[in-house]
Amino acid sequence: MLSLKVRRLLQTRRAFTERLLLCFFAFVLTPGFAQTDRHIDKLIRQLEDYKQSVREKAAIALVQIGKPAVEPLVASLSLNDCDPRPSEKVNVLVQIGEPAVETLISALNNTDPSDNENVPCGPQRALVQVGGPALAPLIAAMSDQSLKTRWRDAQLLGDMKDPSAVEPLITALRSSDAHVRQSAVEALGMIKDPRAAKPLIVAEKEHLEDSQTRREVEVSLIAIGAPAVDPLIATLQDKDANIRALAPFPLGRIRDPRAVESLIAALDDSDVRVRKGAIWSLGEIGDLRAVDPVIRALANSDPDVRRDAVVALGRLNDPRAVESLITALKDSDSIVQENSVEALGKMKDPRAVESLRVWAANNIKPINFRLGLWSFNMTASAFGNAITSSFPKCIIKENLDGFSVFGVLVAEEKGCTRTVVGSTGSKFKVKLHCETSKPDGKIEVEDGTAVVEAVGPDSAEGTIQWAKDNTTINISFRSTYIGPVCGSVK
Repeated sequence: MLSLKVRRLLQTRRAFTERLLLCFFAFVLTPGFAQTDRHIDKLIRQLEDYKQSVREKAAIALVQIGKPAVEPLVASLSLNDCDPRPSEKVNVLVQIGEPAVETLISALNNTDPSDNENVPCGPQRALVQVGGPALAPLIAAMSDQSLKTRWRDAQLLGDMKDPSAVEPLITALRSSDAHVRQSAVEALGMIKDPRAAKPLIVAEKEHLEDSQTRREVEVSLIAIGAPAVDPLIATLQDKDANIRALAPFPLGRIRDPRAVESLIAALDDSDVRVRKGAIWSLGEIGDLRAVDPVIRALANSDPDVRRDAVVALGRLNDPRAVESLITALKDSDSIVQENSVEALGKMKDPRAVESLRVWAANNIKPINFRLGLWSFNMTASAFGNAITSSFPKCIIKENLDGFSVFGVLVAEEKGCTRTVVGSTGSKFKVKLHCETSKPDGKIEVEDGTAVVEAVGPDSAEGTIQWAKDNTTINISFRSTYIGPVCGSVK
């Protein structure tokens, strides 16, 4: 009599053999056998088998069956098929190709695109990967009366990145529905076709009250890049200040030198938003033709313009600006002063050393802390998530200033500079700037701003805002004195 272990092994092997035979018969011997609902369902289940060989043969069989397998395959898609890893079911639908398109589109149109908890991304992924055969039905659906259909189809056309979708998406920019417009704007930015530049700007002008559409247009124009520069420059000449104010930001992000002369001219615009945007953009582009015009902007009566001018001069990093930045240390606006300190710190010009020393002596006063062991409790948040941590730190220097308190939280690193840019009573504002060379020759830039306040000799608290690669991390912290003995804690 066979042992229990041997019987189980035989049963397992028998089951595996039966699964392989099902796929074999379905694919090679009797296609009609597998085209019943019962056997198609079995093959679909085999796509999730733990044996790769079973999954592969089931996939081959289903592709061979073709259209009769499409509807049950689409019906079997779940949120698990949204996983970034390849989905066997999606791959089968992609291989079936054009016969699957109609059913996949119907599956999408029968769901609510605003229902984020039940996103049918399996059909979406399949349609995008099918590509060409799905284009014509999706483009035709863009004229459908259903807003829901047009919204979803615009997103899909953007994911497919096919230039033939540009014209219907441009038409969708005139939709009365904000969701459809935003999807069309985003899709055109993904395709990056130069034909979309002017229509996007027109759409932005026509929907000034729609802040979300405006932001999406800016992102798409930046993605299109150089072809959008000339239409944006023309926008700087518009009679309406609200429209002129739309142009500087994308021009700055595109960083095309062709925009420099027009942005310099915009420094004299009657609208402060245009002037501020032009200054910021000139700093982003980094063309040294802007140095003298931005220096002249330091005489502007609006403190916001002077603040931005100082920041732009720091980015332009040209020695011609040093004397003007030293003068700005005496500006009536404290933020202009602080921005000047930061700009001079980046430029590292010896002419600024004495002026910075005098400014610091007049504006920065020490904070007295107890010496010894302190606890730090920090909460960092980004992308809607928060992480809390605690750690001990030993403070051994008397009369700590804001510079050193910030140093407790951020270690000294090569390529980083810390600058105290202001203090009021027991509160300090500190700037951190890091530039790191990467193996590919690119320079990675990180900027931080910290506000540190001594609540008393036994506690301090503050905030840090850290920016890197267009990502901002906000940190709040509170430190408390524990005792005079640090032990092994540094």
